[in-house]
Amino acid sequence: MNNEDQEFLETLKEEFFAEAEDSLDECEKILMNLESKSAKSEDVKNYKRILHSMKGSAHAVDLKKLAEALHKMEDLIQNGDEPKAIDLSLKFIDLIRSFVELARQGEDAKACSDLAAIIPDIHK
Repeated sequence: MNNEDQEFLETLKEEFFAEAEDSLDECEKILMNLESKSAKSEDVKNYKRILHSMKGSAHAVDLKKLAEALHKMEDLIQNGDEPKAIDLSLKFIDLIRSFVELARQGEDAKACSDLAAIIPDIHK
């Protein structure tokens, strides 16, 4: 990858990180509504849509481990009444926040190893 391409990728990553914060805030809000049973019927769809969009964006900026984890998380919340799934999803949101911060600081390897640790737990 030439220098110009690398700079463009870094610009895209910064945009991804900024958007990820907003997306994670929205996901967390939806999960809290699911947990308190005040969610609307479209909340689960919106949650999955957000994760799906983040997954595609993560792939686009070469954050493969993040994209893999997001792919597995898309199906975890099925109908919104699974307390274990909601709890794991909230923990996942926190881990993604940490991943974004580490990756933003250039510590992609540490971020990926932290994220890889949760992937096997997602479908238990």
